[in-house]
Amino acid sequence: GEWYSFNASGVQQGPKNISGTAEMGEIPVFVRPGAVVPLAPVVQYSGALPGGALEVQVYAGADGSFEFVEDDGETTAYEQGKIRTTTFKWSDASSTLSWSVESGASSLPNAFTEVYVTKFADSTVKSATKALGSSGSIVVSDLVVV
Repeated sequence: GEWYSFNASGVQQGPKNISGTAEMGEIPVFVRPGAVVPLAPVVQYSGALPGGALEVQVYAGADGSFEFVEDDGETTAYEQGKIRTTTFKWSDASSTLSWSVESGASSLPNAFTEVYVTKFADSTVKSATKALGSSGSIVVSDLVVV
């Protein structure tokens, strides 16, 4: 199959053994085309979330989806269902990430309110930041290469 190095463009063909070097704090990770990977900004403790926009990385080559679950980050209220679930869906053909927030989801003080997409393919492309709201979509243009 095909594999991307995490956080990088360019596809490796497998199966095969890959040798290489990694920095001391780096963990070699590979992801399949179609992977949808939400990443929060680095914060010192959960109370500092959201700390910025939610980055959703997508790896081109297939459709994919991911359910992103948030809680208040402080209590065990998630055990009683006090969570917010956002379903992200990647359409490779239209280069579009769409999402919907579960209706009836709890209002959470630390929930993400903004999102942007980083698409990995032959090159890396970042979208503009958009309000998360209850649903929406971002079409990732291949014109803004980073």
